[in-house]
Amino acid sequence: MPGKVRQGQRQDGADRRAATRLEGTTGAIHCDGAPDAAALRCEAAVARNLTRTIVCIANCHVAAASAGLGDRPFDEEGCERSCRQSYDEASARLAPHCPPCLGGAEQADLADQAEAAADEENGDIFCAGGSATTTTTSTTPAPSTTSTMPASSTTTTVPSTTTTNTTVAASTTSIAPTTSTTSTTLACAGEGAPCGAALDGCTARMVCVDGALVCRGTFVAPPPLGDPANPGTQAAPLSTLGAGIENAAGLGVHAVCACAGEYVEDLTVAEGISLRGGYDCNTWTRDPTTHVTGVTGPSSDGVKIPSGVTAATSLDGLTIRGAGGLFSDVSSALTVTDASPILKDLTVTDGVYMRAQTSYGLHIRQTGGSPASPTIVNGTYRAQPSAGGTGIAIFIEGASPTLTNVVAYGAPTDAYPNGATAVGIRCTDCSGTTISHGGIVGGSATSMSAGIWASGDVTGLSAGDMTFFWGGYVSGPGTSYGTLLDGCIGASTWSVASLGFFHDSVASNSIGFSASGASCRPTVTASLLVGCELAGYCAALQCTGAPCTVTDSTLDATFDASAHAVNSYGARCLEGGCAFLARNTISAGNVYESHLEPAEGIGVDVEGASPTLDANVIDGPSCPSGLFGSSTLAALQLRGSLSLVTNNLLRGGPCPAASEVVGLVKKSNGADVLAPTLENNTLEYGPCPGCGAHTGLFVSSAGAAAPAGSVRNNIIHATTSGGPSFAVFEAD
Repeated sequence: MPGKVRQGQRQDGADRRAATRLEGTTGAIHCDGAPDAAALRCEAAVARNLTRTIVCIANCHVAAASAGLGDRPFDEEGCERSCRQSYDEASARLAPHCPPCLGGAEQADLADQAEAAADEENGDIFCAGGSATTTTTSTTPAPSTTSTMPASSTTTTVPSTTTTNTTVAASTTSIAPTTSTTSTTLACAGEGAPCGAALDGCTARMVCVDGALVCRGTFVAPPPLGDPANPGTQAAPLSTLGAGIENAAGLGVHAVCACAGEYVEDLTVAEGISLRGGYDCNTWTRDPTTHVTGVTGPSSDGVKIPSGVTAATSLDGLTIRGAGGLFSDVSSALTVTDASPILKDLTVTDGVYMRAQTSYGLHIRQTGGSPASPTIVNGTYRAQPSAGGTGIAIFIEGASPTLTNVVAYGAPTDAYPNGATAVGIRCTDCSGTTISHGGIVGGSATSMSAGIWASGDVTGLSAGDMTFFWGGYVSGPGTSYGTLLDGCIGASTWSVASLGFFHDSVASNSIGFSASGASCRPTVTASLLVGCELAGYCAALQCTGAPCTVTDSTLDATFDASAHAVNSYGARCLEGGCAFLARNTISAGNVYESHLEPAEGIGVDVEGASPTLDANVIDGPSCPSGLFGSSTLAALQLRGSLSLVTNNLLRGGPCPAASEVVGLVKKSNGADVLAPTLENNTLEYGPCPGCGAHTGLFVSSAGAAAPAGSVRNNIIHATTSGGPSFAVFEAD
C-alpha cells in the first residue's frame, strides 16, 4: 500500500527477502516515495534501533535458556519488556524527525514484527514465578524450648542458635520463630547481558535492581537527546557526564562516551573511569575535531581530577572551558591535584566567559598526597587573563608531568587588553618533568612573557626533540624570554628552539634562554636560541651566576636580516655564569645604534665569569642601519675573566665602525683579575675604507688587579685590505 513501510524490499519493488524470519528483521527499512536525505537518515536510525532491540530480545532468550539449564528462575517477560521500553523511548525521539511512513505507530508495528520473529525463531521460554533465598536465624532461651509450626503438629527441639538456608517457592509460606530475623535477596538471572551496543570501552548492560533487570549504560548526549531518565545506551543516552560516571562505577566498566554538544556541570573525575568525547550523536562515529564535546566547569577549579586518580583514567577528545572570573580572581579550566591521569587530545581554555586576574588553562599541583605525574599527549592549552593580570597556559606546581606534542599559549598573541604577564608553562619545583615536541608560547603581555618559566627544584627537568619555546609580544617596557630558569636548583637538560620574539619598544628586553642562580645547572644541546626581532636589549643566551653548558647549538642574537637591537649579544656569561660552550655557532646579530645611546654588539660577552670556550664559530655584529657614535663591537669580549679559549674561529663583523675580534678588557668596576688563556684560535677581521680601525686582538687591562694570561699559537689576520687595521692593539 502507498506510504507503507516494507522490510527487505527496495523502492523499485524488487523483493529482497521475506521478513518472516529473525534475520529479515535486520534488513534495510524503506519508505516508498520518500527518497530524500532526511528520510534516508531516518530509515538508517530506525534500522539501528530495531537491530539493537532484536539483539536485546535474543539475549533475553539466551539468559532464559541458561537459567533453565541450571534450574534457576528467570523473568523473561520482564527482560523483553525492558528491551521494548528502550526501543519505544528511542522511537519517540526519532518520530518527529521522520516522514509519516515511519511515524510512531509504524515504528511500533516494526517492533511487534521483530518480537514475533524473534519468538518464532527462538521459542517462547517462560518460567512462572520467581525465587528467593531466605536466611533465618532463630534464638531461643534454652535448649529445651520447642517451636511449633502451625501447618502441622510436628514439634521440633531447636538448639540455642539455629541458622537455616531455605529455597522457597512463590506459593510457600514460612512462619519464623518468634525471635527470628529474616533478610531476603532477590535473584536476577540474565544480569550483565548487553542491552545496547558497546563502543570504545563504553557499554550498556542489564543490572539487577530490586529483583528486576534494568538497562544501564555509559553513553551521554546533551538534551533533548540526552535525558536523566534514559538508561544510557547509544539510542537513549544520559544527559550528564556525572551520571555516566555513576553508571560506569555501578557496572564496573571503565569509560564514558559523550557525543557532541555542551555540558555545563561541576565535574569531578573518578579513578578508573575515562571520559571520551568527539562522537556524532546520531551515528556514534568519532572525530573530536568535527564533533566538539564541550565541558565547562562552573567552579574556579573547572573540571577537577582529584587525589588518587592514576593512569588507568584518561580524558580524551574533550574541549574544556573555564568560567574564569565569574567566581574567583584565580581560575583554571582543568585542575589536577595529586593525580596522574592521561590527558589526550584536549583543547583547554580558561576565561571563556569572563577573564580572571590570574588565569590557568591547566593547573597541576602536588600537595603531599598521591603522586602528581600526569601524561599529557597532544592538545592545546590556553589562558586568558584580565587586563593587567597573569595568564599561564600550564601551571606545574611541585609535580612532574610528561608532556608530548603539546601546544600552550599563556595569552593569545593578539589579545587586547593584555595581561601584565603571559607564560606558556610555569614550573615550580617540577623535578622530573619531561617536555618533548610541541610549541609553547607566552603570548601578549605588557610587562613580561615567557615560553617556559621554571624555578625551584628542576632536577631532571628535560625538554627535547626541538620543542619550541617562544616568549611572545611585549607591548611596552619589559622582558620576553623563550626560556627562563629563575633561581633554579639542580641539573636540567634542553634540546629546544627557544626564542625571545618581538617587541615594539627599544626600551624592552628579549632573551632566548636565561638562567640564574649558582645551583642552576642547565645543559643545552642541539638547540636553536634566538634573542629577538626588535628590542632595546637582546641576547640569545644569558647565564647569570648559573654554570650553563651549551654545546652543538646555534645562538643568534637577532631573528633575521631585518631584525635588530640596540644592545645585541649572542651569549652573555655574567658573574660566574657559563661553564662550558663548545661546538656552537654564535652570532651577535644586527646592531642598531639609537640617537640616545651607543650600541653594544658582542658575539660572546664574558664579565666576571670564566667559562671554557672550545671549537665554536663566533661572529661579531652586523650594522644594517649604520651607527651614529662610539660603540663596542666584538666577536668575543672578556672582562674580569680567567676563561680558557681554544680552537675557536672568531670573526669580526662588517660594521663600518671601529671594532675588534677579541677584546681583553678590565671589568666595568676595574677590580677583578683578567688572566685568560687563548690558544689555537683563528681571529679574522676585515678593514674597510672610511671605517674605523678594525683590530684582531684588543687589550686594555689598566686598573685590573693582576693582569696576566696567555696568548699563543693563534692565527690573527685581515681578510680584506683598505682602512686602518691592527692585528694586535694593546691600549695600555
